Order: sequence, then structure tokens, then C-alpha cells
Amino acid sequence: MPKKTISNELFQKAVDKWFLIYAEKNEGENYAFQAKDGLHLKQLLNKIRRKHLDKELAIEDENLLDSFAAYVGAIRDPWVLDNFTIPILNSKFNEIYIKIKRRNPGNTIERLRAKWSN
Repeated sequence: MPKKTISNELFQKAVDKWFLIYAEKNEGENYAFQAKDGLHLKQLLNKIRRKHLDKELAIEDENLLDSFAAYVGAIRDPWVLDNFTIPILNSKFNEIYIKIKRRNPGNTIERLRAKWSN
């Protein structure tokens, strides 16, 4: 039976990964993490988890973390990059995912994980 919630360990690793990606995309600037970011990050991780379940991919923390990094790392939309916050990435998940999928046909999640996870 698949787990139904995001573990605290996955959440903390995703926060750490977010800070690294944010600084990389924003010339070393730090992200001012707030309580609402935590809520949106959990929702975003759950959306990624649902994509894994839909595609019958593994839902272990490591797989979800890799997919989170791949999703965030693959964003190229100028507006999203100019408004690069966790609430935006969460609220625009479907739109961003479709744009990424159009650029990377095939099994998007697996291809992005292979390309962007480190």
C-alpha cells in the first residue's frame, strides 16, 4: 500500500534542494521562506507524487525528490522565472508540467529525473 503523506524527511530535503536551485537561478540570492511556502511545497510534492502514481513510478522519497528537482530545474517560462516562488510553482503546476512535457516528449518524469537529478 503506497504511503499517503509526504514524510518530514522528504519535506526537509525538498526545502534544502529548493534553496540550492533558487540561488542557482537567481544569481546567489537567498529565498525568504515563509509558512505559506511550507504549505505550498507540501502540496507541490503531493502533485508530483500523484503524477508518479498515475504513471506507476516509484514513490519513494528519493524518487519524489529527484522529480521535484527535475520539475523545478526544467522551468524555462520567463514569467515563471521572474516570479520564481513556491506558491507560483504550486499554483501553476499543470501549466508548467504541460510546457515541460511538450519540450520533452515521452515519459516526462523519468526523462527529466535522468537529466536534472544530482
